[in-house]
Amino acid sequence: MRTGDRVQVSDDRVLITGRLDSDEINVGGSKVSAGVVRGVLAGHPAVAWARVTGRRAPVLGRMVVAEVVLAPSSVDTDEAALVRWCADRLPEHAVPRRIRVLTDIPVKETLKSDV
Repeated sequence: MRTGDRVQVSDDRVLITGRLDSDEINVGGSKVSAGVVRGVLAGHPAVAWARVTGRRAPVLGRMVVAEVVLAPSSVDTDEAALVRWCADRLPEHAVPRRIRVLTDIPVKETLKSDV
């Protein structure tokens, strides 16, 4: 039955990893789940918050980009270290090409973040 959920089957368990519709980034014909990439970034000990989106790219159509807020004690972590972290855990097409480090979690008028 189609529910619109993205799942990953691991042994005898089914893990829901995100939504197919709003969460998917098409990178040169390969599908990337923004939720999966966000989960990898959030797994880094220096990352307190992350947002992953797709950005227009001339050849690929879209590329994966991210914004992160670092934990207060992790000011020495840089974009290159986060890209290496992702490259060790994700397929090449899913690694963010740009990671912007923010000082605060962005909030909307409703005082909620986008993620």
